[in-house]
Amino acid sequence: MIIFPGGGYQKVMVTKEGTKVAEHFATLGYSSFVVNYRLGPLAFMSTRSAHVGPIVNDAAAALAFVRSHCGLGADSRFGNLDASKITVCGFSAGGHLALCVCAQDGGELRDLPPKPDWAERGGEKEVEDKPDPPPIRAMLLIYPTLRSPTCWCVAGGLWVVPSLFGERGFSNSGDHCTCFGASGEAMGVLLPTLPQFVMCATVAGDMLLPAHKHSALLVRALEKYRGEKAGGDVRYAHGGPFYLWHGVGMHRSWTDQADKWIVEAVHKEDKTTI
Repeated sequence: MIIFPGGGYQKVMVTKEGTKVAEHFATLGYSSFVVNYRLGPLAFMSTRSAHVGPIVNDAAAALAFVRSHCGLGADSRFGNLDASKITVCGFSAGGHLALCVCAQDGGELRDLPPKPDWAERGGEKEVEDKPDPPPIRAMLLIYPTLRSPTCWCVAGGLWVVPSLFGERGFSNSGDHCTCFGASGEAMGVLLPTLPQFVMCATVAGDMLLPAHKHSALLVRALEKYRGEKAGGDVRYAHGGPFYLWHGVGMHRSWTDQADKWIVEAVHKEDKTTI
């Protein structure tokens, strides 16, 4: 499992929405990688497009690192892990990053070289005639950020944040869900075979990212094309107690559901761990 913590694009909640999450899933037999991605006022911006920048590039490097080190046997520290069972999990801003990774996997992200120093030192290994890696197996989005105002005021500072998935947001064509960038360009697609677990906090507990402007938009688009032939499952966890606020981190109100869901979504054919 690759975990992207949140933090409002200002910081990375490595412990609360990172290592604590990894510790929880470790009790269920899962191996996890927590991504401490770069930040900055224009971290999501680049000269190529609004949705590809240092943060998304870090996500691409993390995914490449995990894929290249799994399934190599004794030659790798993670050689016993199965690269065909990679799940991504993102919280808040990290949820937006996780969705970017899944939507662009196999497309633009594959063309971006790993940027962080750690990825350059121990990142993807060169293999002749390397086959395409298996797709991401499942995705968990926990109170994700899917849209934002143009400007955010945080801790007294003001900076520009792209509108993430823009005004068009998401649409479906019957066999996939398209995610649109801030300028209206198609930034990637979510295939119907990708199982997804989307959790949002209660209405009273999440005034920052109300569900009808974030999680619900994605869920509605996914449900429009979901069908028996799609093979994907969209689980929407919403409601619960008023203390289920944005940034709650690990909480039984959703972890109990997620634990059962991930077994069904990832281990349909066997019981091996990720």
